[in-house]
Amino acid sequence: MLLVGRIGKSVGLNGGLKLHLESDFPECLKKGVKVSVAPLNAFSHASFKDYVIHSYEHAKNLLFLETINTPEMARELTNLGLFMSETESKKLCVLKEGEFFYCDLIGLSVVEENEILGKVIEIQRISHIDYFMVETTLNLVEKGLAKIFLIPYRDFYIKEILLQDKKITTNNAKTLLENS
Repeated sequence: MLLVGRIGKSVGLNGGLKLHLESDFPECLKKGVKVSVAPLNAFSHASFKDYVIHSYEHAKNLLFLETINTPEMARELTNLGLFMSETESKKLCVLKEGEFFYCDLIGLSVVEENEILGKVIEIQRISHIDYFMVETTLNLVEKGLAKIFLIPYRDFYIKEILLQDKKITTNNAKTLLENS
C-alpha cells in the first residue's frame, strides 16, 4: 500500500476530512476510487479499513468518503494514513517523462563513477525537498563512512535514474556520504 496522505481534523457537519497530501498526484483522488485507512505505522493488512472516495476538493484539501457522513465518524479517522494500492495508483496516475513512482525507486543501487555507494531504502520529503535515504554498502561502512546518508533529489546530485538497470547514477553524492 502506498501512502497518499495523512488525515487531519474533521471539517463540517457531513464527515469531511482535512487531508495532508503526501502524493504528487492529487488527480488519483476521484469519486469511486477505493482507498484504505490505517495507522501510519501499520504493518498488517488486517489494520487497513477500506473506503470509497465520495469527493475530493483539491483547493481545500478536503476529502469525503462514502460511508463517513458525520463529524463523529470523521474524528475516528483523524491522524491515520490514507493509502492506495500500488496497482490502483499506477492505473490512475499518469507520469510524465522523467517522473517515477517512489515505490519503484526503493531498492535501487546508488552508483557514482562505477562505485556502488549503497541502495535507496526510503524517500523522505523535508521542507518541500525529496531526499533519498541510502543505506551505505558494507565495504564503505567498514572504511568508517556513515551507515545511512541522504541525497537530495536534485539535478546537482542525481544524474540519471535507470529503472531497467535498477540503479541511480549520481554526481557529488560520495561527498555527501564522506561528510555525513
